Formats: sequence, structure tokens, C-alpha cells
Amino acid sequence: MYGKRNNQCSRKSLGMYYATVGNFVKGYTRQKDANSEFTDDDYDVPDEIEYTDCTAYYGDDDGGSIVYLQLGCNGYGGKAIAIKAYEDAYCNTPMGSNFSTNNLGIDISDLGVKFETCTDCVSWPAQSDDDANAADVDDNFWATHAYDSPMCGAAWNTKEKCGRKCQRAIRKSSTVTKEGFTPLGKFFLFLFSVSGLFLILAVHSQRKRMATEDALAEENIIKRAGIQMKHVVFGMLGLILCIVILMALKFKRVTWTLLIGSNICLFSYWASLRFRKEGKVEVGGFKLYGDTGPIA
Repeated sequence: MYGKRNNQCSRKSLGMYYATVGNFVKGYTRQKDANSEFTDDDYDVPDEIEYTDCTAYYGDDDGGSIVYLQLGCNGYGGKAIAIKAYEDAYCNTPMGSNFSTNNLGIDISDLGVKFETCTDCVSWPAQSDDDANAADVDDNFWATHAYDSPMCGAAWNTKEKCGRKCQRAIRKSSTVTKEGFTPLGKFFLFLFSVSGLFLILAVHSQRKRMATEDALAEENIIKRAGIQMKHVVFGMLGLILCIVILMALKFKRVTWTLLIGSNICLFSYWASLRFRKEGKVEVGGFKLYGDTGPIA
């Protein structure tokens, strides 16, 4: 759930909640029915809405067998609804795996429930000077319609807080995946990765040209910190491997932080090596090296 004036579902989060499929579908379809008056859509709540509750279904065979049906989550992806079959009138005991609801011929696609889309709680009609429209949409309508939302009302009134246990279940689900990098994001990933590799080569080249006294001074600083040069090399390789793994797992924020931070640090170090003989190094007005020695 998101706050008002956020029709992209990206800011002003009120929290993460869950509700039963039946309660949500009831509110969702009622919302679509109400919106159809304002958006000129041809939508009527289909008869399959009855399966939001546990409903007896009588077979066509001579024995008149009975199963009980109810809407639930699609088990093959979790991003759709499906008809579930049960043995009891309370829909607590599922039918065996050899029973398929596909053979019943029940089509629930007309319910029109969509997932992974940001959906407005209220659909506003276009304003018109037409007399008939003005009669239906008066001043009182504009004052009260903002609070007339069957979908969000049902979701809010029947919601349960999705706490740590709920969110862990979401993360563990094999059907729920993180949103990947956008095409523009992939381009900059490639750009920063290549620039990082070039900076590593440039730093290595500059270190070969260092004066002996500068190289010894730098090694002494590293040794005083309790680190050997080989540890620095292993650390760089570990950082590269870590960034690659984070990219694959789609941890975008940490990936960008490490990748961009590494580029900045490498460039700063390269600039310090490259221009040390000139007596000062400035990048964007920030002094990296001056007459009195390293500043940062």
C-alpha cells in the first residue's frame, strides 16, 4: 500500500500487507465494475466471483459427485489466481494430486485480476459539460469519491501485516525473483566494470614507474597496518568476485555502491601516482596530494 499522489508505487510506502485471495478478489472486481462507469469499459462482475467462497460443485457424471471449489494462489508461479479443489465444505482438505480442475471447464480469466502492476485506488471520470454527466457527477461526488474505493477499502480493512516471517517466506519462494537491472543500468554496469579494469591496469603501470624511495615508503605504511602486499592483491580479487556475485543476485544498491566506490578509489590512487612528481594532485577541486604530502 502506498500513499496518495504516488501512482507509480515507488514512494510513500505505508507498509507491506497480505490478505486472503477471496477478500482481495471481491474488492478488486467491485473496483473494476465501479471504474467501468467512468472509463467506458465493458465490464460486469462475472459469475465466477462465487468461488471467492468455498462453493460446492456438482459433477456431471451419473453418481453426482461433489467437490468444493475456491479461488487460491497459482502454485506454479504465485503471480496468478487459480481454482482449487477440496474434499470438505470448509475447503480445508485439498483433493488428491490426481484430480485436475482443468477438466471442469471453469474460466476465471474474466475476473481480470492483474499482478505486479501499480493500481490506483480510485478512477476519476473525465469532466464534461454534458447535462447527463453533470447530473451524475455533481459537486458532492468530487468531495466523496476520493474515499470510495472497494479494492483498497477491502485490502485495508482485511489486511494482515507482512512482518519478518512473511517477508522471509517471500524471499525463500523460488517463484519470487528480484527485479533485474534495466537496459540503461546494464550499460552503466558494463561501462563502470570496464573502467575499473582499465584503472587497475593503469595503477599497475604507474606503480612500476614509482621511485624506489616512494615504493619503500608505501610498503612501510602497509606493513605498519599489519598487511602484506599479497593481501592487497587477494583483497582486490575478492572485491571483483564479490561485485560479480552481487550483480548475478541483483542486489542493485550494494552493487552500485561497491562498483562506483571502487572506481573512485582507483582513479584517486592512479592520479596520486601519476601526478606525484608535479607536487600536487587535484580532482574536482579536492586536493589529493600537496606540498606537505598526501591529504587524502
